[in-house]
Amino acid sequence: MIPTNTSSIAENKNKFGLFHTGYRLSPKEQTYECGICRDQEIIQIGTDQFEQPIFGECNCKAKKNAARRLKSSGLTEVQLDYKLTDYKVNSNNKTMFDGVKRYLKVWPDLINSNSQAKGFCLVGTPGVGKTMLSCIIAKDMIVKNIAVVFVPSTDLIAELKQAQFEKDRDNIEAKIDALAKAPALILDDIGKEKITEWVQAMYYRLIDLRYRNNLLTGFSSNYYPKELEDMLGDYGGPTMSRLLGMSKNFILNCDDFDHRIEE
Repeated sequence: MIPTNTSSIAENKNKFGLFHTGYRLSPKEQTYECGICRDQEIIQIGTDQFEQPIFGECNCKAKKNAARRLKSSGLTEVQLDYKLTDYKVNSNNKTMFDGVKRYLKVWPDLINSNSQAKGFCLVGTPGVGKTMLSCIIAKDMIVKNIAVVFVPSTDLIAELKQAQFEKDRDNIEAKIDALAKAPALILDDIGKEKITEWVQAMYYRLIDLRYRNNLLTGFSSNYYPKELEDMLGDYGGPTMSRLLGMSKNFILNCDDFDHRIEE
């Protein structure tokens, strides 16, 4: 109830002229993920000759950076759990599996080299485990502190088409720019989406930017290179030439049964 006499009113006003309830609430305690740096990710590690503070990175920064890389990678929680030991190897897919194991050993040297053949290409019938192996490669890059983006091509094209439909040119440019500059990019299942002339142009633009910047690019597809080239129309030749040039040392394929529906 608002006080009715002036003396009470004066007592219940603060310096801004606002009424208060009279209840005293305990201050809310601030919590931090890291109590050492209070989530600033830097701490004082000493002083210089002039007694000025010297700062360095807190131990929590590496862990937070790793968490940020995981979050921005595009991998789901299920995909992050994939391991090579989970892959069912047989005589039909062993060549692809062994090729991926070799790639896992050499990509850390390739990514910082002058070679344009830094990436990989996994081709085969649906269900042979191309996505699973691609995710395993992506996770290995994250563990080794490389910012990798794993993106199903259908999702990528859907997002770009939505931005096109909304006439949001800035959004389209932002998405292409982010993917074009990612240290490592893995495009999963190229060719599953409807390949319109606009899609063809977007693929070429993205791949050309990564090719010119000499960045690691891997991809998987149910379609062999010549089929993809035909699907990509007038852009097919130059797009596939760049993709295969960036992955020519690890073009791995297999024809196997669908492991998702058969044992």
